[in-house]
Amino acid sequence: MAPEDMALKLVNGEIEIPTPEYGQITLMILEHEKPVPKDADNPGEKTRDRVLVGMRIVDSNDNISEFGNLELPETWSLIMIHEPVEGGSPYGVVQVSNIEYDSSEDNNLFLDYTRLLVCCCFVSIYAE
Repeated sequence: MAPEDMALKLVNGEIEIPTPEYGQITLMILEHEKPVPKDADNPGEKTRDRVLVGMRIVDSNDNISEFGNLELPETWSLIMIHEPVEGGSPYGVVQVSNIEYDSSEDNNLFLDYTRLLVCCCFVSIYAE
């Protein structure tokens, strides 16, 4: 199976990952804004972002190992990684998320990069 043919599928809340021809595929389920337990020693905020809550590993023999909770939390990211076991090269990493990003002008990275580009062009023209 070529890398471009490998796909993670989310069907009715169930996550399907392919069986690789070689190596293994690791699927990590991350929870965003996970509340920190009240009794935890926590110098930070009341929530944590991108907490690993579950993992599924499928190898080339179609052996499946599962750890933690594989149900999707309210806000999540799925990270699929292809890893060679003995030699070879990895196909890479894909991340999918259901997080909604604030699209207000103050938080819009495109506008920030556009402003930076315009500023750099202006400085370049001025320097010449």
